[in-house]
Amino acid sequence: MSLNRLSRLALICTGCAIAIIAGSILTLFLALAVSNDGEIRKSLDEAFRRGVLTEEFIPVSPYGHAAHTYDMYTECVALGTNFMNPGTDIVQRIAASPTLAIFGKPCEKLHAAVESGDAPLEESYLRFWHGYQVYMRPVLSHLSVEKYRQITAVLLLAVMAFFASMLARTFGVAAWPAALLPFFLIGDFLSVPIITSHAVSLIWIFLSVALVQVLLERYRDARQWLLPAFVFSAGMVTNFVSFLTNPPLAPALIGFLVIAHGTGGSRRQAVGSTVYAFGMIALWYLGYGIEWAAKWLLAAVVMGPDVVINDILGRIDLYEVDKAKMGAGLFEATIRNLAPNPPFAAAIVLSVLAAGGMIAFAAIRRRISRQQVVDFALMMTPLISIIAWIELNASHSLIHTGFVSRSMLLFSVLPLLAALLTLKRSDPRAVAEPV
Repeated sequence: MSLNRLSRLALICTGCAIAIIAGSILTLFLALAVSNDGEIRKSLDEAFRRGVLTEEFIPVSPYGHAAHTYDMYTECVALGTNFMNPGTDIVQRIAASPTLAIFGKPCEKLHAAVESGDAPLEESYLRFWHGYQVYMRPVLSHLSVEKYRQITAVLLLAVMAFFASMLARTFGVAAWPAALLPFFLIGDFLSVPIITSHAVSLIWIFLSVALVQVLLERYRDARQWLLPAFVFSAGMVTNFVSFLTNPPLAPALIGFLVIAHGTGGSRRQAVGSTVYAFGMIALWYLGYGIEWAAKWLLAAVVMGPDVVINDILGRIDLYEVDKAKMGAGLFEATIRNLAPNPPFAAAIVLSVLAAGGMIAFAAIRRRISRQQVVDFALMMTPLISIIAWIELNASHSLIHTGFVSRSMLLFSVLPLLAALLTLKRSDPRAVAEPV
C-alpha cells in the first residue's frame, strides 16, 4: 500500500475514532440520564423473589447445559454497575463505572442492595466502557428481568440467523448447521441470553461479521476504503460493549471471510488476499485498542492519572500472580481453552477430521487441484489470531475458560466452512464466477 493510501486510511480511521468515542460518551450519558434506578430496583427485586436471579454466581443453567461456566458472576457485576447512584455526576458515573463488587460475592451484594435500597458503590471498574448499560438500564427501567432476557434471546437468535444466512450465500446451505450447531450444541448460546453482559457483545460481533460478508459480496471496491473503515470501527464498538468476552471471534471470522472471497483464482491472488486479511485483523485490533485507551484517558481526565495508573498496575500484578499459581507454561492457556471439557474437545476433533477427510477424499479423486488445497489451508490461518490473543492474555484466558473457550469453537466452524467452499468450487455444476 502506498504512503498516500496509508495517509488517507489513517485520516478516515481518525474520523471514525472521533465519532465513535463521542458516540460512546453520548449514548452512556443518555442511558444513565433516562433510566430509572427505582424501577430497575423493582425489576431486580421481583427477579430475586421469584428465583429468576439467585445469589449463586455459577448456578446450573436452566437448559441443563454444562459445556461452559454459567457466568452469573459477570452479570451481577454488570447489574451492580452504576446501581442506585443517580445523584452522582453523570460524567463521573461514566468514567468511574462504580459497581457493588468486582471481586468477592457480587450476586450476594446485589441482592442485599436491592433489598435494602442502599448500594455502596465502593469499587470503580475503570478498564471497561460498560457499554452494555446503553441497552440494559433503559430496558430494565420498563420491563421485568424475564422480559429483558426474552428480548435479548430474540435479538441473539435473529442475528445468528442473519449471520448464517449470509454465510450460506457463499458456502452453501450446509453452512447453516456448520456455523450454528457448534455454538448452540457445544457452546452456551442457549443460555447466553440470560447473561446479557455477554450476549450484547456477541450480538454485535456476529452482526458486524455478517455485515462484512454483505460488504464483500455487494461492493466490488469495498476492500479499498469501505471495508477497512468498517472493520476498524467494528473493533472500536466491540470494545465499547464488551466485558473482554471473546474479542478474537470477530477478527478471526473477518479474516476468514476476506480470504474466502479472495481465493479461487491464482496463487498470487490467494497470498495477496491472505496478507490483506491479516491487515484487516490488525486494523480491527487497532480500533479495539484505541477505544480501550480512550476509556483510560477519560478516566484519567475525570479521576486523575494516579487513580488510573494504580488500577492498571494493580491488575497486572494480580494477573501475574494468578498465572504463576496456575503454573501456566507456553500454550497452556490455549490447550485448556481448546479442551475445557470432553464434548467440546470431541466436537473440534470430529469437525477437523471431517473437513480434512472431505478435502483428502476430493484430492485423491482428483476433484480438486493443488491450488484449491492451498486455498483451504490459507483459510485456516486466521485461527492463529485466536491463539495469539489467548497467549498474550494467558492469565485472563486461564481464569475464564468458561467463556474464553467460545472463541475456540471456530476451530470447529472454519474447517467445515472452508471444506464446503472448496468442494463447491470443484463442482462442475457450480457457476464459474468469483465468490
